[in-house]
Amino acid sequence: MKLLSTFEEYAATGKVRIGFGNGVVLDTGRITGTGGGGSAIQLTGTVPTEADLPTTGTDSEAYVVDATGELWVWSPTEAAFLNLGPFRGPQGQPGPAGKDGAPGPKGDPGAKGDPGTPGADGADGAPGADGAPGPKGDPGDPGATGPAGPPGEPGTPGAPGADGAPGAMGGMQAASLAGAFDVVPATDGANDTGWRKLTPSGTVTGNIFMRRRGVEVHMMIQAVVVPADGHTTIAAIPVGFQPQTISGANWRNGTVQDDAGTSIRLASYFAGNMRILSAQTAKQYGGYFNYITNDAWPGTLPGSAV
Repeated sequence: MKLLSTFEEYAATGKVRIGFGNGVVLDTGRITGTGGGGSAIQLTGTVPTEADLPTTGTDSEAYVVDATGELWVWSPTEAAFLNLGPFRGPQGQPGPAGKDGAPGPKGDPGAKGDPGTPGADGADGAPGADGAPGPKGDPGDPGATGPAGPPGEPGTPGAPGADGAPGAMGGMQAASLAGAFDVVPATDGANDTGWRKLTPSGTVTGNIFMRRRGVEVHMMIQAVVVPADGHTTIAAIPVGFQPQTISGANWRNGTVQDDAGTSIRLASYFAGNMRILSAQTAKQYGGYFNYITNDAWPGTLPGSAV
């Protein structure tokens, strides 16, 4: 037994031909017919897959399996459904092209291809814009000395320099501290402290020197600058060098002069300190004066030796 019908014939007529040669034409349903070596077949319907065929059947009961398009017929002899082959016609002509589907998701990048053959050289391009300046080069060799230029404009005055070392004392001051006032005789003939350099008080700057010979005390002041206007203490006067007490008054008999020679101020002893009266911050004061002391001879000398 062999399937002779095409799928197109079955679809168009609802009839199936099986057998040998031209076979026998069978309508769907229970068909009995003879001739051409054919036999009866009952086309019952379709099932999705071969596994969906019934486990038992009746003689010539037939199904078409949708998954394969094959016709299966029950054989009492084999007690099973037999596959009679494809129940479809020959492949038809290609149908018209369908519409383009929606774009699919972007695929993963493909593997890197081999380098292509180098192309021919292109034409020269237009000149590019100037590039940024390069780094500074190394200094070149010194050139020949050029002619002297004209004098330049005076520059801005610089800041005042630091105070210089004390200069030599002039005027009434001795040429050197070591031999100063050697012409002044000692009243006791023996005692002389030599010149001592005192430490200025507070933020006063400059040089302050003191010497006792007998009962006389000599003081020299050089380049003294005070921090504020007014009566200003410049140094402490230690015991052994303080002026003789004068009842009802402070000692104020010394004079000092500014560096310009335009201002003279009194030097005054008060409460253990030597002061410049009405001093001014913009001045540098210097001078010499002496006085009598009735203090006992000092056991310790002040300041440092000169």
